[in-house]
Amino acid sequence: MTLGNRIDVDESDVLNYLDRDPMTRVIMVYLEGTENGQRLMQSLAKVTPKKPVLILKSGRTEAGKRATASPYG
Repeated sequence: MTLGNRIDVDESDVLNYLDRDPMTRVIMVYLEGTENGQRLMQSLAKVTPKKPVLILKSGRTEAGKRATASPYG
């Protein structure tokens, strides 16, 4: 699943949805950035006692920042 440009749905919305989904046992997130870190942390605090959440954060190194900014991924 991808969030696209996140105009009306963001990472927190998806985490909250997957928290309620009985078929989801583990959540994996590829995170380039977030607009509302506090809301994301609140969602993670709610979800992680019930389901593990793995987050792959891109753009932490200079090479990663260039790859994230590339139109070719």
